[in-house]
Amino acid sequence: MDARDIVGRRAVLHHLLVVILFFASVGRVEAVFGQLDTDDRFPFVVSITMEYPASVSWCSAVVKGGGLVVGTAAHCVVNKKGERAEKITIEYVDADGVVQSTVAKQYFLPSKLPIHPEASGEWIERNRKWLEYTRSDIALIVPEQRIQTLGYAHWITDLLVTTDDYEKGSGQPAEDSIWQLLSAEANHDHSKIRWSPKTRALLEARYRKHFGDSPQALIVGFGGYCRREPCDPNNSDRRRRFAESPTFPVGFETGDKPPWIWTLGADASGVNPARPGDSGGATFLKALDGRWFFAGYNSNANGASSYSSSLLEHVNLYARVVIEGDFPITDIEQEGIFAYVDKPDSWPRKQAIRFFDEVLEAWSLDVGTASMRLRALYRSVDEYYGDDRSDYFDAYEDKRSLFTKWPERRFERRRNLSPNVDCELAWKSVTCNVTAHVDWKFKSGDVTMYGESEVSLRIQLEGLTQVDLQQGYGPSISGEGGRLLRTSGLASDPTLDQTACRRLTGKWVIVNPADGKELREKFDLKRGPSEDELIVGRIPRNAIGLDVDGCSEKWCRAKYRCLDGWIEKQFVQETRKTLHRVVGVSAKDRNGLNIRAMPHPTSDKIGSIPYNGRDVIVHACGVPNWCFVTHNAISGWVSRRHIELQEASAVP
Repeated sequence: MDARDIVGRRAVLHHLLVVILFFASVGRVEAVFGQLDTDDRFPFVVSITMEYPASVSWCSAVVKGGGLVVGTAAHCVVNKKGERAEKITIEYVDADGVVQSTVAKQYFLPSKLPIHPEASGEWIERNRKWLEYTRSDIALIVPEQRIQTLGYAHWITDLLVTTDDYEKGSGQPAEDSIWQLLSAEANHDHSKIRWSPKTRALLEARYRKHFGDSPQALIVGFGGYCRREPCDPNNSDRRRRFAESPTFPVGFETGDKPPWIWTLGADASGVNPARPGDSGGATFLKALDGRWFFAGYNSNANGASSYSSSLLEHVNLYARVVIEGDFPITDIEQEGIFAYVDKPDSWPRKQAIRFFDEVLEAWSLDVGTASMRLRALYRSVDEYYGDDRSDYFDAYEDKRSLFTKWPERRFERRRNLSPNVDCELAWKSVTCNVTAHVDWKFKSGDVTMYGESEVSLRIQLEGLTQVDLQQGYGPSISGEGGRLLRTSGLASDPTLDQTACRRLTGKWVIVNPADGKELREKFDLKRGPSEDELIVGRIPRNAIGLDVDGCSEKWCRAKYRCLDGWIEKQFVQETRKTLHRVVGVSAKDRNGLNIRAMPHPTSDKIGSIPYNGRDVIVHACGVPNWCFVTHNAISGWVSRRHIELQEASAVP
């Protein structure tokens, strides 16, 4: 439960502060005992205090990117007695690191308010009531003043219109995007939006595509830090904490499931991290591209599991806020657009620099994850390195080609040189051009390249001038340019012959024989045939062309490029014994068998194999229904049912 009704006003006047927190069965705990947010990773998760006719309570809340809306749990602003908060104070740290506060001007609640379930009754019936309670446990607050925290949350409402929904060359969502379908079904009256069976099915499929079946969750809030029940609310120091927790793919007997409600389990220690005081705080989910998405508001828990409401269930509530919200006068309106965006320390400039650094971090990820992240970064591109006819697809293909050519990359902005930031007003957003010096390092096998470039990104920051909650866009890149400043050329160990090192003439490949286990990224090459020996290098999971010169019972002497050492015998195999051919693909299928970046049918396609293709090297089939393969120098995942072992043939 939240820390509601804990301070009676008479007690405040006549006695020392008395804190009383009532615990019952399911649904009575919500806060985080986990790690303190000392690095300020979640500045947009803030603390709120509610004043009722005879009591005061506190909760957590989440600021929307533009700082004009704050979301929390409904039961934080309407207590169990049905009393509505008379005053809500929002406390936060602004972009300059100064503690600030403002009060709520308005708040919006679902048409059906959550009713606090009783502790009595059959367990299944109680659970059904708690799930029903959670689904409507959301409130949206319009503050008296704009809340300018540094940073932003990626909202899961991005799923309503993702880059998948854009036609090539178009800056507008396609007619069959989920958002457009929802709007059409409501006759474009967004306050009447409801989820139909068709749009529900589309969203559930898209959710699984981007998050899988059971993504990891992160709970963030200002509650207590006790480990076990009963949890004394006096333990809370009102500091922000976060902790991870697994999610369940389905609910209980009621059939509730993601993405309409979030059910979180216990961590490795057997404890769910939700603790008293975190009601209304954030539940984040980790997407397959590595980003954490704000997905809902912490609602209730029982120490072993917890439940959170879903943002996606309440799209029409966002629409009500957009239509009826009495939003504060923004800095832009008060100071004038030119004065506002030209200030060297303005909030948009700081947000743009923070997003610039996030882009560099994304470019530095592994090939599969970085390629997936591109879809979110480049939402609507209209200029790419001087070509004003470019679009998202041009940027995506160019970057993915770079990532494939150089599997290992690192980009880092030079901190001793201040970036140049120029911002201007755009429709429903501020657009900032950020130019900075970036150091980079590329590596492919034993070949390494270092350099420095001047990188320019045109960044769209949503929601800084108006509120557009339905689609929930985060920052994105609309243009990119730059120039090379210096490079060291190709470099590695100068004593090695680079031409010889790049040759792959051996007749062995890397394999992972353990079905049902995650494929390793790299395999250790030891100085000698022992686990205790030093590692002389690591061989990638798609390595081919190894030379193997004899094996013992457990170890093989192997050479890969310019690496020479010992590798466990179970991880190498003669190429001819790994060769497979394509089966079950129609000759009329021009695409043949798709090679995908990740083991999922909707993952990015990175290549294909003809319907009658042969000599497909299979490295592993450790993920159910999928195999990791190499064919014609492209490595990725293919459907396991469409390949079978072929007879021994010449090594490709």
